[in-house]
Formats: sequence, structure tokens, C-alpha cells
Amino acid sequence: AIKPEWGNKTKKNYNLVAPTPSASEHNGFFIDPANTEVQTFLLELMEEILDNYKVDGINLDYIRYPQSVAVNDMNSWGYTEFARNEFKNAYGADPINLNINDYLWEYWRLYRCSKVNNFVQKVGILCKCHNVMLTTVIFPNKKNALDTKLQDWTNWSINNYIDGFTPLFLTCDDDTVATLIEEVKQNKAKDTKLYAGLFVTFMKGSNTDLIKQIHTVRKYNLNGLILFDYAHLTDNYIDVLTQSVFKPVNKEINYQDNKKSVGQVKVKEKRKLRRKRERRK
Repeated sequence: AIKPEWGNKTKKNYNLVAPTPSASEHNGFFIDPANTEVQTFLLELMEEILDNYKVDGINLDYIRYPQSVAVNDMNSWGYTEFARNEFKNAYGADPINLNINDYLWEYWRLYRCSKVNNFVQKVGILCKCHNVMLTTVIFPNKKNALDTKLQDWTNWSINNYIDGFTPLFLTCDDDTVATLIEEVKQNKAKDTKLYAGLFVTFMKGSNTDLIKQIHTVRKYNLNGLILFDYAHLTDNYIDVLTQSVFKPVNKEINYQDNKKSVGQVKVKEKRKLRRKRERRK
């Protein structure tokens, strides 16, 4: 690795040189959002994209810490050398020596949350300067997102850092989707757009599950919906969608119908005009 110090670490593995994979997230690797070099690198990368390509918007995924168990500090994340030193300089304690019962633990949690918040704010400013929309992928359960991923998405909304949310609705049940939509709507600013992220195809749910969820989303009149993801959108799903909820509109038939309607209106208007003339006579 070129920048091994950028890799995020758990409390349990803070002293290992090798990158720490997130066991609960496909053994993927995360970088440390607290590190100023990490933030600078990502911002410069996005600025390069915005300067050289005509993009409609940016959607930030994995804008959080890796998933951890809220009650087990040994599996919590953020224990990089950079973050530990910065926190120690500010609060006089190495977070390695803290546990969830220490009064400084809440400061350690807020420290990490604020790093993600700060980065989202910077990206928001960058996107506004380029007149480009910014959305973020979020976990819809607000408390769980805060406790296990340090993702304070309500903060981004009420402070106008972002333009919209693309929440992950990790379920095949349409009633659960409705509950999660309500959760996000109650904890976001009115102007923050909402695009429902449906995971039925990823979770190999049935065609019926997908159709029911789309109908549920449409009842809420949201800004749109997203099907996660293209790789799992098999021909089976596509065939059902194109024959039902996403069935193409026959423009020629609609045009003829509209033409007929307009003609009927004109005939009625002519009849009214003729009657008025006859009365005058």
C-alpha cells in the first residue's frame, strides 16, 4: 500500500501494520475520514471530475465509518495514529484507553462524527460552486446509523450540506419500506430530496416484492427511486418491470387521443358560437 496510514482501524487491531478489513461488510477496506490527507485527496479527485466532465451530480457512498457493534468498543473504528494523536492533543487522553463507560467516550464519538460531517460540508461547498447536485447514501434508521456507523445524516440535511438522500432500504417487505420512508422524512429538512433505494434485486427477492415496493414508494410521491443494483437487475426483473410499472407509453396513440380531444373541444366551441349568432338574429 502506498499510504498504509490512511487505512481505518478497529480498537482491537490498532497496532497492526496491515490494513484492517471490515468483516461485516464483505471484508472491504475503509480509509480514515479523520485524516486531513484523506479528505484532501478525495476533494481533489472530485474537483478533477467536476472540472473535466459534465456530470449531473455526485452521490457519496460509504460516507461513514465501517459498521461496528455499539456496545462493543473493541470492534469500533477510527483508531488510526492520526486520529488518536489529534484527539489526545485536544482532550488529553488516548482513545485506545477509553471504553464506553468513560465520560470522554461521548467526546470520542462526537470527534469521529464531526469528521464525516466536516467532509460532507466541504463536498457540498464544492458541488454548489460547480452548480452540481450532491446526494448521499444513508442508512434510514437514524439511531442505528449514529450508533454503529457514526453517520449523522440529519445534520447534513438541516445544515443544507446536501441536496438529497439515497437511503438503503435493505428489505424485501413493502411495509418495512413504508416505515423507513417515514423515518427519513421525519428526520430530514423539508427541502432535502429523497430517492428510495430498493434492494430487492440485490437480495434476490421476488418480482412481486419489487413491484409492491415500487407502488409503495409512488404513494409517497418522492423525488424518485433507485434499483440497487444494475449487476443484479436480471432479465427476469427487467421483463416484469417493462411490462408493468415501467411500461413504455405509446406516444403515437396518446398523440392521436390528444388530437381527437382537441378536435372535440373545437367543435363544441363552434357550436356555442353558432347558437349565440342565431339568438342575436
